[in-house]
Amino acid sequence: MIKFSPKKYMKIGVSSYSFKKAMDKDGLTYIDICDKAKEIGFEGIEFSGIDTAKYSHGERSIECAKNIAEHCREIGLEVINFAVGANFLAEDIDAELEKILHCVDIAEAL
Repeated sequence: MIKFSPKKYMKIGVSSYSFKKAMDKDGLTYIDICDKAKEIGFEGIEFSGIDTAKYSHGERSIECAKNIAEHCREIGLEVINFAVGANFLAEDIDAELEKILHCVDIAEAL
């Protein structure tokens, strides 16, 4: 019988969405929640979209993503996923695809 050890095969991570209430209530930024995630003991963090207007003092999304990635490298926290929603049945599919392509750029920066 093979024993499964999650530490051997996966990282224990958290979603940025898990910090949304604290971000809204306490004004935490993405950098702040990366620090919190590391402090709690997580090995990685997943971002559920990037809302730069609300949580990063107005940086552009690509710039924000690059800053997040650099900070995560500095503190030893891996960015393990970037999740976004899409509506491929939208009336304006070109606009939806444009949004998704921008999200691919953000994911690359992360």
